[in-house]
Amino acid sequence: MEKFTLPDAADILEIENGRLREWISREYIRPDFPSEGRGSRNRLTRWNLYQIELFAYLLRRGLARKLAAAIVRNYTAHDLIANSVARESAPQEKEFVCVHRTAETLAHDW
Repeated sequence: MEKFTLPDAADILEIENGRLREWISREYIRPDFPSEGRGSRNRLTRWNLYQIELFAYLLRRGLARKLAAAIVRNYTAHDLIANSVARESAPQEKEFVCVHRTAETLAHDW
């Protein structure tokens, strides 16, 4: 299983590292591999990256952080696939397109 550090995830998703740390410390995002004490690092999975991207998108669309976090926490990979249509592209791009399209649908419904 591929794991990412917070700085890696921030770079990949083009989010400020400090902002990502804040979202995790406030538990809006819950890493699949949380730090195990002082000095250890959170590790994020690919699914966590999708959750972060969806969370950021919902915030940009005007949802409150607590509501966006609740949506992201209750969202599963099955929902992602069932509610979105992806364009033909590289597998990772295809998955991120799914997140964006699903987020657009959620935001529109709200």
